[in-house]
Amino acid sequence: MPTLREIGEDMHENQNNTESSTAETVPGGCLPDWEVQDLPSPPPYRFGGAFRNILGPGIIMLGGSIGSGEWLLGPAITAQYGGRLLWIATVAIFLQAFLNTESIRYTLYTGEPMLSGYMRCRPGSRFWAFFYSIIDFFGIWPGWAMAASTAVAAAWLGYMPADADQGTVRTFAYLIFFVCLFIVLFGGKIYNALERVQLVMVVWIIGYLLIIDIFMVSPKVWWTVIKGFFSFGALPPPDEGGGGIDWLLLGAFAAYAGSGGLGNITITNYVRDKGWGMSSLVGAIPSIIGGQKVTLSHLGKVFRITPENVSKFREWWKYNRFEQYYIWVVGCFFGMALPAMLTISFVPAGQAIDEWSAAAFQAEGLAAKGGQIFWYLTLLCGFWVLFSTQLGSVDSVPRRYTDIIWTGFS
Repeated sequence: MPTLREIGEDMHENQNNTESSTAETVPGGCLPDWEVQDLPSPPPYRFGGAFRNILGPGIIMLGGSIGSGEWLLGPAITAQYGGRLLWIATVAIFLQAFLNTESIRYTLYTGEPMLSGYMRCRPGSRFWAFFYSIIDFFGIWPGWAMAASTAVAAAWLGYMPADADQGTVRTFAYLIFFVCLFIVLFGGKIYNALERVQLVMVVWIIGYLLIIDIFMVSPKVWWTVIKGFFSFGALPPPDEGGGGIDWLLLGAFAAYAGSGGLGNITITNYVRDKGWGMSSLVGAIPSIIGGQKVTLSHLGKVFRITPENVSKFREWWKYNRFEQYYIWVVGCFFGMALPAMLTISFVPAGQAIDEWSAAAFQAEGLAAKGGQIFWYLTLLCGFWVLFSTQLGSVDSVPRRYTDIIWTGFS
């Protein structure tokens, strides 16, 4: 990809050598050249006003991130090894935050999602279209709906579902999946529907867990978890956790703490739909049913490298940092720490757990300490966690495939 300096030199040469051309362009690699326009001005940045003016992409991404790593794999790790391996989440979250912000930098400049940027690289868009289609294939399956349905079935039955209850679990899984489809299909501009729904769910999840941890978890457990995030390099003894270190579990935890996979670059799609930077000149994706008519181009536009545009870009960049570091990073740490505290408090040390075992132990422990109401509230919280992840998957996977097919094969 060309550097900003090279782009500026190309633009200057185009201006000097092209007398009759009406459209200024910049070389676009393996895809058509970018048209050039001035960068739209952002709202003046104020920390307090950032919530009102720009909040959204980070919340949607947080809602999709908080399920696998934070709710399932985090408790699995802390149940077996305590809080000493949480430093892996610290490294993973900050590395992903760096990836997110740099991907958004591309979208601010071009108005394109990051996948379109990959398509512009050699050996060409068709190669990358095939490559990303293959590695993103397994994101299609509605696995989170099945996991979320376990919580609904447990609340319905009054106990954690057994093998004989799998028919009930599957029924709820179908309902959850089609509710996610309904939100995406009938939400007007899809981004707006996702922003509203994910904001409600994230506030409920973190709010409930924070209140529970404040009143039902000891200060010693709080300190264990906080210390674990900074115990860099610590590993359990080889014979701890039931016969040795589960390296597969540790690898999955490192990959999915935060977002993971292609989920990180999907935030650039939401940045485009929110209209940050040059994205406001490109368009947004409407829902299939009831969506407003929006003209969307799969090719973006770039801005002239002038002092005025660079100043505007720096103002947009402040919003980018705000969303990633004050919303997504902080939210990921809360989403990881709060369930970990419940696990350390209510799951027997060294217990090997999978999928919903952690939620069951947590719900039972809270019910024994605070009453049966906490059985239902904890299951509801777990449902919201995995429902938000499934909703994000229902939206993000088709988004990525749309960019792959539309850009790669057009």
